[in-house]
Amino acid sequence: MWVLVNTLTIGTISVFYSHLEQQDQNNIGRFFSLKPDELKTILQVLTLYRNACAHDERLYNVWS
Repeated sequence: MWVLVNTLTIGTISVFYSHLEQQDQNNIGRFFSLKPDELKTILQVLTLYRNACAHDERLYNVWS
């Protein structure tokens, strides 16, 4: 699993998480002491900001 996660992009991990069953999202969220919706939002925001940084955009122009 660790090798797989190292090769996936943040965006792919975010989409993968959003397609998991609710029980699996709950278990993962509990591991990080977060609610499933909070973790989903964090992953989406991380994807947005990572892409902005990677493509030389200014962070203050990014809409989340």
